[in-house]
Amino acid sequence: MRKLFLYVLLMCSPYLLQAQNKKKLDSLLRLNNVYLKKDTVKTKLLLDIHSTYVLFDSRTGLKYADEALELAQTIHHPFFTATAQLQKGQSLQDNGKPEEALQLYALSRQYFESKNKNHFNLGSIYVSMGSAYSIQQKPNLALQYLQKGLNFFLEQKYKRGAANAYLALSTSYQQMNDWAKAEEALKKSEALYRELKDNLSITLVLIKRGRSQFDTGNYQRALDSFLKALQLLDESIYSNRLYEIYSLLGDIFNRIGDLDKVLLYKQKAVLVAESLGREPLIAESYLNLGVAYYVLNNFDQSLFYYLKALSVAKKIDDKPKLFIIYSKLGPAYLRQKDFEKSWMYLQEAHKLSRELQNSRHIAASLHDIGNYYYTVPDSILLKRSIEPSQRYQKSLEYNIQSLQLYEKAGDRRNISARWASLSILYRDMGDFKQAYNAYKKFIAIKDSILNENIKNEVIRKEAQYDFDKKEAQLKYEQQLIAKELEKEKLLTIQQQQAIQITNQTLILSEKDRDLQRLAYLQEKAKKQEREQELKLAWQDKKLQSSQLLVLTRERALQLQTLAQKNALIGFLIASMLGLVLAVLSFYLWQRQKRLNQEKVNSMNFTKQLLQNTEEERQRIASDLHDSISHELLTLKNILQGDIATVSGKIDNIINDVRSISRNLHPVLFDQIGLVLNIKTLVERFENQNDFMVMTDIDYESALTSPDELQLYRIIQEALSNVLKYANAHAAKITLQATEKQVFLEIRDNGKGFDVEKTLNSGKAFGLHNIIERARVIGGTTQFQSTSKGTVISIVIPL
Repeated sequence: MRKLFLYVLLMCSPYLLQAQNKKKLDSLLRLNNVYLKKDTVKTKLLLDIHSTYVLFDSRTGLKYADEALELAQTIHHPFFTATAQLQKGQSLQDNGKPEEALQLYALSRQYFESKNKNHFNLGSIYVSMGSAYSIQQKPNLALQYLQKGLNFFLEQKYKRGAANAYLALSTSYQQMNDWAKAEEALKKSEALYRELKDNLSITLVLIKRGRSQFDTGNYQRALDSFLKALQLLDESIYSNRLYEIYSLLGDIFNRIGDLDKVLLYKQKAVLVAESLGREPLIAESYLNLGVAYYVLNNFDQSLFYYLKALSVAKKIDDKPKLFIIYSKLGPAYLRQKDFEKSWMYLQEAHKLSRELQNSRHIAASLHDIGNYYYTVPDSILLKRSIEPSQRYQKSLEYNIQSLQLYEKAGDRRNISARWASLSILYRDMGDFKQAYNAYKKFIAIKDSILNENIKNEVIRKEAQYDFDKKEAQLKYEQQLIAKELEKEKLLTIQQQQAIQITNQTLILSEKDRDLQRLAYLQEKAKKQEREQELKLAWQDKKLQSSQLLVLTRERALQLQTLAQKNALIGFLIASMLGLVLAVLSFYLWQRQKRLNQEKVNSMNFTKQLLQNTEEERQRIASDLHDSISHELLTLKNILQGDIATVSGKIDNIINDVRSISRNLHPVLFDQIGLVLNIKTLVERFENQNDFMVMTDIDYESALTSPDELQLYRIIQEALSNVLKYANAHAAKITLQATEKQVFLEIRDNGKGFDVEKTLNSGKAFGLHNIIERARVIGGTTQFQSTSKGTVISIVIPL
């Protein structure tokens, strides 16, 4: 029974719209706290809370939309899931996230188009998608979906949906500069909202109309629209729309020149934003208040609010807002003569504009940097490595780049402003002709914009006339006295005429000022041209009078120069020939010296080879005589003795024979291979000499057996040299084979030697032995020696 009562209450919720929305929200929140069951009733309750919250605080509303979507998915209810996706998307869109909103709209649209084609939510999806594309500055795509949503609501005869569609359509038409259609859509939207007696939605219409009037310079009408919208709101209830109206009223009073009211409404906007807790609005409100103080020349307060805005924008990583704040902080610090901070924020703005790839932002940052160079004192320019004489040229470069970007974007207002800046720069540079031409372009574009604004205002006034006519008819139907209506209408006309006269006077006054400045620049340009012509004529006359003398001197100089050139050419040719002969002689001398040294080394190597061969024969003979001969004689004397002693002696003889054999040639070299022979050699070398040798071998039969034997002999010779001469404690052998080469390295930590001196000394048989053995197998040898050790490197190509 309780569930039924609550469900009936929920079904009647649309009829509570005539009550205060705030009271309705309080009732729904209390009901939500009481009803704890997770079912369709709870889901509908959460969706209703979201719909009502959106009118006051879309950020909090998003929380309830999230909760409703989670619950609908939990109870597996496709209708409520799709509805919650739609409402969550709308809140995300209100919070500046159109991309995420479009993803949810696509999911919701898929359900309603396939399962429930006639439900009004489908029309809302089309309108919401169109609004999201409008935010993304895609007016054609936005127009397509908005028209689709409008047609759906008109077929369903759903007035509120059609009113929302017309309202969204007006924004797209404004983006396409179709002001007549935009005003017509606003008029239809307002008429439907008035039929529904929906004052809150009428405020949206008034805000949009006021914005377009503000953009075209019709400030009085814009002010009327915003004040009417404010009257329809309860200022005690903070909402997004109240924030928007306060901000816009501050902008209007800024244009009108009522600076006290500018501060009043900008401060009110800050209070609303802080109360709502929406960080994007808080950052924006701080920024706007900072701008208001800047206009009042209160730069300390301006910087205070700029920095507060910067803190919030960094927290939410709002890069477009960060760019605006940086571009405000730069000029503000420039006014305070804090040139370092000014430069820092100007550079941050320029860097962020590049990152955002926004041509208008880049153009604005370039203009600000150009103004920095124009303003700062000479000492600051020198710190930036810029000569003071280049001040105007540097500023000119940045302003021209800015102008080019604005021209590419078709931004005529900023194009006009840049031509005005260039006119001032050319004037300060003393180029009055360029200053005059730049100012002419500024006036031409400015007049073009003014004429277009007048044309758009005529279109708006025609549309407004129809609206005023209908409004007068409604007043008549409400039984207003005809005379009072006429009087009110007459008063309105008189006010409008007075405003028009004032505006026209201001326009004419500004036009006169522009013409006076143009005439002044034209006169200065003509005067400058006359002065230049006189100066050029005097220079021509002076040039003609000195031309004959110059020609005579030039002729004499040419003859003298020709003689000097001929002498110089002869000297250069002789010098070149001498240099060539000297280089050739030196080359031949070096070549002959190298050949002689190689011949000497070869003779020494042959001599040492013969000598070492005889020494080797003598050693073998000595080993046979002193060892084996002696052992055999001893064996003969003890043959009658103990058999064990005889056996031991025979073993010693066998070992001696084996040792002599191994020294002559490695045992079973062809059978066991190079790697095992190297390891055996290292082991024997370590045992016999108490010396540590490390190995790093990665080799598998890359060479033939004879070539491997040469490598073995090279290692044997190198270890022998280390032991004899290096005074080392350890050595390392590295042998690696790849597809292209075999690499051998023997490294020690000895005292080192002078490689060139030793090789040419005639006593380095071991080193030459290594070189010749490497050369025999096609390899090259390199010696590197320092006081920390010696490295022998051999590379054998495959």
